[in-house]
Amino acid sequence: MSQQQIRNIIEMSREDGPITIGSVDLTVCNPAVVTEVFGHGLAFSGAVESEVATTAAVVRTITPHRSEQDEEFINVWEEQEIMHGRIIEEYAQQLGLQLFPQRTSLPVSMKLAGLLARVSPGFHDVAQYYYRLMGVTGEKETLGFYKNSVRTLEAIGEHPLAASLNRIAKQEGRHLAYYVLSSKEQRTQLRPWQHHAARTLLEHAFLPVGIRFDRMYQERQRHVGRWLLHLSGGDLRALANPVQALAEQVLGATAGEMSPFVLRRYQKSVNAYLAAEAA
Repeated sequence: MSQQQIRNIIEMSREDGPITIGSVDLTVCNPAVVTEVFGHGLAFSGAVESEVATTAAVVRTITPHRSEQDEEFINVWEEQEIMHGRIIEEYAQQLGLQLFPQRTSLPVSMKLAGLLARVSPGFHDVAQYYYRLMGVTGEKETLGFYKNSVRTLEAIGEHPLAASLNRIAKQEGRHLAYYVLSSKEQRTQLRPWQHHAARTLLEHAFLPVGIRFDRMYQERQRHVGRWLLHLSGGDLRALANPVQALAEQVLGATAGEMSPFVLRRYQKSVNAYLAAEAA
């Protein structure tokens, strides 16, 4: 059943296609207010969405033996995410916002992981499962960001921008569904050590969407911390708990069985931002 559901998600995403710039109402009713309330988040999310080509290259590098279905989804996902980035860039330009620096190169660690995945089928399965788990957490975070932003924008009367982000959110919702279903399906095929390895890696190496262990780590962590603080109103658990709960569900873990790895990393990002502000 899950295999048919996965096929349906890919087909629906392909039929929906990328959102074109011409189909988007780029009206911003009150630029000053949007910049104050939403400017930082828009600039950061635009940078993250625009890095999709690099992100896709990472995925292809660490999963060299991926299935045709995986490659089909990556192609559809990449096309849609590229347009998400361009749409946000259009809004950012209207508001005079400077997008944050983008990554254009693959981390050395990912290249090494790709080499190991080529020669070790067991490691390849772990890498593929971990990629799907990161897809689950990343898309859940992204979907939460867009839904939260839509509510905020509608409350201040920015309905065209809210509608645009809502269209993006619907596509992100399908991406999330793909990762959830494919993760659950693969979990039944893993050996116990493979499942344990991927779970341990997620629990100890999880990073919020937009951050990687690279030369931009510190800067990105501060930006994420600032945005998390803004979105949460100081209640980080409200943002972290849904992401943690979905990860535990996909992994087959009982509630509370895993350490609060999402909240821990969110708090670290916020602390990094506050420390930078106090310096």
